[in-house]
Amino acid sequence: MSRTFEARLAKVEQAIAPKQRSHEDWVAILATEPAPTEAQTVAMDAEIEAEAIAEHGSLAAAARAAYLKANRTRDPLDGFLAVDLESRAMAERSAAATTRSLPLH
Repeated sequence: MSRTFEARLAKVEQAIAPKQRSHEDWVAILATEPAPTEAQTVAMDAEIEAEAIAEHGSLAAAARAAYLKANRTRDPLDGFLAVDLESRAMAERSAAATTRSLPLH
């Protein structure tokens, strides 16, 4: 095989190979990134919740849709997102219940 053919074949094989990274790859990548500040974390959380509510009407509905997708795709990331949205919905319900149960003085 000629070198140009081998180089082209290698490029094609790389393009065909799955683009998903392993857990170890992500850990190594994230280790090089600076940790987000508290303000960045709050902003990201607000953005995630706003997008979920805009698309599905509520966090609970977004969690249900995410679980359905996770069951369909069997993708671990979809499962993680479903659990995350469900925990956000539970926190929202808990906060609402606490607010309603506070006595008025």
